[in-house]
Amino acid sequence: MSRLALTTWLGALCAALFPTWRLWRDFFAEPETFSCGGMFFRGTSVWREQFDLVALPLRSDVNSVLYYAFAVGAPAIVVLVCFGRWHSAVAGRRAAAVLGLAALLGPVFFPYFDLRECRQVPVLSGQWFGEVIGGWSATSTSLLLAAGLVLVATQRLGPAEEPLARTAVFPWPRIARWTLLLAIDYLAVLTIFRLVFTLSEQHPDDLEYGMVFWFSFDHLIAEPARALLLAVIVVYAVARCLLLRRRSGRGAAVDHMVRAHDEARIR
Repeated sequence: MSRLALTTWLGALCAALFPTWRLWRDFFAEPETFSCGGMFFRGTSVWREQFDLVALPLRSDVNSVLYYAFAVGAPAIVVLVCFGRWHSAVAGRRAAAVLGLAALLGPVFFPYFDLRECRQVPVLSGQWFGEVIGGWSATSTSLLLAAGLVLVATQRLGPAEEPLARTAVFPWPRIARWTLLLAIDYLAVLTIFRLVFTLSEQHPDDLEYGMVFWFSFDHLIAEPARALLLAVIVVYAVARCLLLRRRSGRGAAVDHMVRAHDEARIR
């Protein structure tokens, strides 16, 4: 490996470590105090109420996952794992896709707060779009920089396993497919949770803060009954895996029949 390539990898690691350093710096710094007062009663439409039932937990969960990922240094771990396969262009593209996706998800799913009205900014509102555009931070910039350096190190400076022209830089179709599947699974589990609460005549207000908050260690200690809902996720995951295995088995059988038919025609 050349000195230029090694320097590029070192720069990518430093850029990936920046979100973790910034998070722990703010964690140990003296907290800032904000206050807001007054009571606001603003009517909301039916579609907004139904949309918030899904949007608010999703925003909170994605933001919590990003927070814990940055806390344990997940971006730096991604760079180090990719460095272990520095000769692989595929690994470089996947690592860059993960880092770039984290950079984009941060501003989109951050829970912006309006101090004037003392409430969170509604998702997909005009004010929310303004907050997202203005919420681009040094954390997102450092993650994009790390993604770019990883691409340079694996696509240009390193001996890639395959030519760059054969495949796209980012596997966008695969990313979009897996993101859609995860969103559908999350919506299904959240809908099951809502149905269980409706049948039991319960209306938990803290579910809007996401399932990560709902199953936090402190809440499980205070209310052990919450752990029973983990069975819902386990049952759904098992059913989902069985369905995928059955579908993949059918696909393999169809491919085998087509291949046998083609061989028979050639003979």
